[in-house]
Amino acid sequence: VCMVCAGPAGAEEKAAKPNLAPNPGLEQPSSPEGAYPENWNAFSSKVNGIGVSKAAKHSGDQCMKMAAQKIPEAYQGLVLDMKVVPGEVYTFSAYVTNNKDDQLSGTAQGSLVIEWINASNKEVGRSTSTPWDRNTSRMRWEMVSISKAKVPDDAVLARFGIHLNDGKSGGKGSVFVDDVVIEKQ
Repeated sequence: VCMVCAGPAGAEEKAAKPNLAPNPGLEQPSSPEGAYPENWNAFSSKVNGIGVSKAAKHSGDQCMKMAAQKIPEAYQGLVLDMKVVPGEVYTFSAYVTNNKDDQLSGTAQGSLVIEWINASNKEVGRSTSTPWDRNTSRMRWEMVSISKAKVPDDAVLARFGIHLNDGKSGGKGSVFVDDVVIEKQ
C-alpha cells in the first residue's frame, strides 16, 4: 500500500459539505425571463421585482434579478424553509453583483437572512449578512455570507432568505444573485 497516495489521516472529514439549497444556481425554470426560481417562495410588500434572468451569471446560464420597487419602505425576497435542530450550525452564502446597466441607488439594500422559527411559528432569532447596496461592485461578483450561525434552543425551522429592501426613501436599480449555498457544519 502506498502511504503517500492514501493522503493524510482524517482527509475524509475535510471533504466539502453537501449544498442543501435546492436549485442553488437558480437555473430552473430556464424560461420565461422573470419567472420565480423553482423551489423558492417569493414575497413582496408591493410590486414583484424578482425573477430569473439570462442578463448575467456567476455560473451556469442564468441567475436571479432583484429590482427595487421604487417605493419607500417596500421589501421583497425569496425564502426557503428547512427543518433544523437546536445546536446545529449553518453557513448561508450567495454571489451578488450590481446590474451595470441599472445599478442600485437611493436607499435600496439587500442581504441574506436566516429567520429562526419556533414550533408556534414565531420568529425567535435572526442572523443577517453584511448588506449589499449601491456600492456593490458592478464589475465582479462578490460572495455574501452568514457564517456558522447556530440554531437557537427553541427553533425548529430556519427560513433562509434573500431580501431586497427599498429603504426609507425608496430605491431604484437592480442586482443579480447566483450560486446559493446552504451548508450544515
